[in-house]
Amino acid sequence: MPHPSPPSRPATRAALERHAGAITVLMNMMLVRHLIGVYKAFDGDVVAAIVLGEIAHYNLSPLIGRTRTPVELSEALQAGRDTLSQTFVPTNTFSIAQATGIPRETVRRKVADLVRRGWIVRDADGNLFVAAEANAAFAEFHVERLQDLLAASRAIETLLQDDPGASARRRRRPSSPSTRGGAARS
Repeated sequence: MPHPSPPSRPATRAALERHAGAITVLMNMMLVRHLIGVYKAFDGDVVAAIVLGEIAHYNLSPLIGRTRTPVELSEALQAGRDTLSQTFVPTNTFSIAQATGIPRETVRRKVADLVRRGWIVRDADGNLFVAAEANAAFAEFHVERLQDLLAASRAIETLLQDDPGASARRRRRPSSPSTRGGAARS
Protein backbone atom coordinates (compact mmCIF):
# COMPACT_ATOMS: atom_id res chain seq x y z
CA MET A 1 0.00 0.00 0.00
CA PRO A 2 1.38 3.44 -0.79
CA HIS A 3 2.83 5.38 2.07
CA PRO A 4 1.89 9.03 2.58
CA SER A 5 4.58 11.64 2.16
CA PRO A 6 6.27 12.65 5.40
CA PRO A 7 5.62 16.13 6.80
CA SER A 8 7.82 18.88 5.39
CA ARG A 9 9.80 18.90 8.66
CA PRO A 10 9.94 15.89 10.93
CA ALA A 11 7.97 16.24 14.13
CA THR A 12 9.94 16.15 17.31
CA ARG A 13 8.90 14.00 20.22
CA ALA A 14 8.99 17.13 22.39
CA ALA A 15 6.52 18.91 20.08
CA LEU A 16 4.24 15.88 20.11
CA GLU A 17 4.33 15.70 23.90
CA ARG A 18 3.93 19.46 24.33
CA HIS A 19 0.89 19.63 22.04
CA ALA A 20 -0.67 16.19 22.67
CA GLY A 21 -3.89 17.68 24.10
CA ALA A 22 -4.43 20.06 21.19
CA ILE A 23 -3.57 17.35 18.65
CA THR A 24 -6.09 15.02 20.28
CA VAL A 25 -8.79 17.70 20.15
CA LEU A 26 -8.07 18.53 16.49
CA MET A 27 -8.06 14.84 15.48
CA ASN A 28 -11.24 14.10 17.42
CA MET A 29 -13.06 17.09 15.91
CA MET A 30 -12.18 15.91 12.40
CA LEU A 31 -12.95 12.24 13.12
CA VAL A 32 -16.31 12.98 14.76
CA ARG A 33 -17.34 15.15 11.78
CA HIS A 34 -16.28 12.26 9.52
CA LEU A 35 -18.30 9.73 11.49
CA ILE A 36 -21.34 12.03 11.47
CA GLY A 37 -20.94 12.35 7.68
CA VAL A 38 -20.76 8.56 7.31
CA TYR A 39 -23.76 8.15 9.59
CA LYS A 40 -25.80 10.55 7.47
CA ALA A 41 -24.61 9.14 4.12
CA PHE A 42 -25.63 5.63 5.17
CA ASP A 43 -28.88 6.58 6.91
CA GLY A 44 -27.39 5.62 10.27
CA ASP A 45 -25.96 2.28 9.12
CA VAL A 46 -22.25 2.60 9.85
CA VAL A 47 -21.77 -1.18 9.45
CA ALA A 48 -22.93 -0.89 5.81
CA ALA A 49 -20.25 1.79 5.31
CA ILE A 50 -17.59 -0.59 6.64
CA VAL A 51 -18.81 -3.39 4.37
CA LEU A 52 -18.84 -1.13 1.29
CA GLY A 53 -15.36 0.19 2.08
CA GLU A 54 -13.93 -3.29 2.62
CA ILE A 55 -15.41 -4.57 -0.65
CA ALA A 56 -13.94 -1.60 -2.54
CA HIS A 57 -10.51 -2.06 -0.94
CA TYR A 58 -10.56 -5.79 -1.64
CA ASN A 59 -11.55 -5.20 -5.28
CA LEU A 60 -8.64 -2.76 -5.66
CA SER A 61 -6.07 -4.71 -3.61
CA PRO A 62 -3.83 -5.78 -6.54
CA LEU A 63 -3.63 -2.24 -7.87
CA ILE A 64 -2.93 -0.85 -4.40
CA GLY A 65 -0.27 -3.52 -3.85
CA ARG A 66 1.54 -2.64 -7.08
CA THR A 67 2.00 1.00 -6.15
CA ARG A 68 4.60 2.37 -3.76
CA THR A 69 3.62 6.02 -3.54
CA PRO A 70 0.41 8.05 -3.54
CA VAL A 71 1.35 9.48 -6.96
CA GLU A 72 1.75 5.97 -8.41
CA LEU A 73 -1.64 4.99 -6.98
CA SER A 74 -3.26 8.06 -8.51
CA GLU A 75 -1.63 7.44 -11.89
CA ALA A 76 -2.69 3.78 -11.88
CA LEU A 77 -6.27 4.71 -11.04
CA GLN A 78 -6.35 7.38 -13.75
CA ALA A 79 -4.78 5.13 -16.37
CA GLY A 80 -7.31 2.37 -15.73
CA ARG A 81 -10.31 4.62 -15.19
CA ASP A 82 -12.33 3.14 -18.07
CA THR A 83 -11.33 -0.49 -17.49
CA LEU A 84 -10.76 -0.49 -13.73
CA SER A 85 -13.76 -2.66 -12.90
CA GLN A 86 -12.41 -5.35 -15.24
CA THR A 87 -9.32 -5.68 -13.04
CA PHE A 88 -11.21 -5.90 -9.74
CA VAL A 89 -10.50 -8.90 -7.55
CA PRO A 90 -13.82 -10.50 -6.65
CA THR A 91 -14.80 -11.00 -3.03
CA ASN A 92 -17.71 -12.54 -1.16
CA THR A 93 -19.60 -12.18 2.10
CA PHE A 94 -17.43 -14.76 3.87
CA SER A 95 -14.21 -12.89 3.01
CA ILE A 96 -15.69 -9.57 4.08
CA ALA A 97 -16.90 -11.09 7.37
CA GLN A 98 -13.42 -12.52 7.98
CA ALA A 99 -11.68 -9.23 7.16
CA THR A 100 -13.96 -7.05 9.30
CA GLY A 101 -14.97 -9.34 12.14
CA ILE A 102 -18.62 -8.58 11.35
CA PRO A 103 -20.82 -11.71 11.51
CA ARG A 104 -21.40 -13.27 8.10
CA GLU A 105 -25.19 -13.00 8.32
CA THR A 106 -24.88 -9.29 9.10
CA VAL A 107 -22.55 -8.82 6.12
CA ARG A 108 -25.03 -10.69 3.93
CA ARG A 109 -27.86 -8.33 4.99
CA LYS A 110 -25.68 -5.24 4.48
CA VAL A 111 -24.63 -6.47 1.04
CA ALA A 112 -28.27 -6.98 0.07
CA ASP A 113 -29.00 -3.38 1.10
CA LEU A 114 -25.93 -2.07 -0.78
CA VAL A 115 -27.02 -3.98 -3.90
CA ARG A 116 -30.51 -2.39 -3.61
CA ARG A 117 -28.88 1.04 -3.38
CA GLY A 118 -26.85 0.30 -6.52
CA TRP A 119 -23.49 0.66 -4.73
CA ILE A 120 -22.52 -3.02 -4.97
CA VAL A 121 -23.05 -5.48 -7.82
CA ARG A 122 -23.11 -9.25 -7.50
CA ASP A 123 -22.18 -11.48 -10.42
CA ALA A 124 -23.75 -14.85 -11.25
CA ASP A 125 -21.24 -16.62 -8.98
CA GLY A 126 -22.10 -14.38 -6.01
CA ASN A 127 -18.89 -12.35 -6.23
CA LEU A 128 -19.13 -8.79 -4.98
CA PHE A 129 -17.86 -5.67 -6.71
CA VAL A 130 -18.15 -2.00 -5.89
CA ALA A 131 -20.31 -0.25 -8.49
CA ALA A 132 -19.37 2.95 -10.29
CA GLU A 133 -22.55 4.45 -8.83
CA ALA A 134 -20.96 4.30 -5.35
CA ASN A 135 -18.17 6.62 -6.42
CA ALA A 136 -20.65 9.06 -7.94
CA ALA A 137 -22.89 8.90 -4.87
CA PHE A 138 -20.02 9.90 -2.58
CA ALA A 139 -18.26 12.51 -4.74
CA GLU A 140 -19.42 15.51 -2.67
CA PHE A 141 -18.92 13.60 0.58
CA HIS A 142 -15.28 12.93 -0.36
CA VAL A 143 -14.67 16.59 -1.20
CA GLU A 144 -16.08 17.71 2.16
CA ARG A 145 -14.13 15.10 4.10
CA LEU A 146 -10.92 15.92 2.22
CA GLN A 147 -11.23 19.62 3.03
CA ASP A 148 -11.74 18.78 6.69
CA LEU A 149 -8.83 16.32 6.73
CA LEU A 150 -6.47 18.82 5.10
CA ALA A 151 -7.44 21.59 7.52
CA ALA A 152 -6.87 19.30 10.50
CA SER A 153 -3.58 18.06 9.02
CA ARG A 154 -2.29 21.61 8.50
CA ALA A 155 -3.21 22.59 12.06
CA ILE A 156 -1.55 19.50 13.52
CA GLU A 157 1.56 19.90 11.38
CA THR A 158 1.89 23.49 12.60
CA LEU A 159 1.87 22.21 16.18
CA LEU A 160 4.32 19.40 15.44
CA GLN A 161 6.77 21.79 13.83
CA ASP A 162 6.67 24.14 16.81
CA ASP A 163 10.22 24.83 17.96
CA PRO A 164 10.26 25.79 21.65
CA GLY A 165 13.88 26.90 21.29
CA ALA A 166 12.86 29.51 18.71
CA SER A 167 10.22 30.93 21.06
CA ALA A 168 12.72 31.08 23.90
CA ARG A 169 15.32 32.76 21.65
CA ARG A 170 12.77 35.39 20.60
CA ARG A 171 12.00 36.13 24.27
CA ARG A 172 15.72 36.38 25.21
CA ARG A 173 16.86 38.65 22.38
CA PRO A 174 19.51 40.99 23.67
CA SER A 175 18.39 44.57 23.88
CA SER A 176 20.24 47.39 22.16
CA PRO A 177 22.65 49.54 24.20
CA SER A 178 20.21 52.44 24.22
CA THR A 179 17.48 50.38 25.90
CA ARG A 180 19.55 48.53 28.53
CA GLY A 181 18.45 50.02 31.77
CA GLY A 182 18.69 53.73 31.26
CA ALA A 183 20.57 56.22 29.19
CA ALA A 184 23.84 55.42 27.54
CA ARG A 185 26.91 56.67 29.39
CA SER A 186 29.15 59.25 27.83
